[in-house]
Amino acid sequence: MTKHERWDDFLIAEHEMIERAMAVLKNNLEIIDEEYDLQQIKRALDFLLEFGDKIHNQKEENLLFPLMHERGIPSEGGPLGVMLMEHEAERKLLQEMLMKVNGLPEMSDADLMAFKSEGLEYLTIRAEHIWKENDILYPMARNVMQEGDPENMLAGFEKINTDMYGPTAWEIFIVMVAEVEG
Repeated sequence: MTKHERWDDFLIAEHEMIERAMAVLKNNLEIIDEEYDLQQIKRALDFLLEFGDKIHNQKEENLLFPLMHERGIPSEGGPLGVMLMEHEAERKLLQEMLMKVNGLPEMSDADLMAFKSEGLEYLTIRAEHIWKENDILYPMARNVMQEGDPENMLAGFEKINTDMYGPTAWEIFIVMVAEVEG
């Protein structure tokens, strides 16, 4: 159970955990041609896909975005279309990197640089995406929400966490991100 009273604080707190895993990935990518921690890269990629996409993005794609559309914000094009397109780009890059990560120790310098480039592309897309959501999309959503929407949104987010990880989901996520940083 989280301690957040507002739906947007809930998502922003998740963004902060995602950013912690992003920092681990970035640190390892910056030294990929020297010395890197393969286990840490794997853990970061796993966390970013499992938590960042399958938990966090699910909340937006299945609850927040449909509500915003229902309240008059178009899903095609515009901000929601851009967010969905970026979610897909993030997902694709993470999946590609996860398929390659075990081969890092045997990769040629050129392949290492290509992996690094994919990783930095992911980090750029994700960082800009988080900024757009925190500073533009979430305020836009607050402006169109009606009575009961914020509470329903928060309850829906809690339900996703509980359905996926049980009643102590938030604590599990905190441990998961700490293991990434480990």
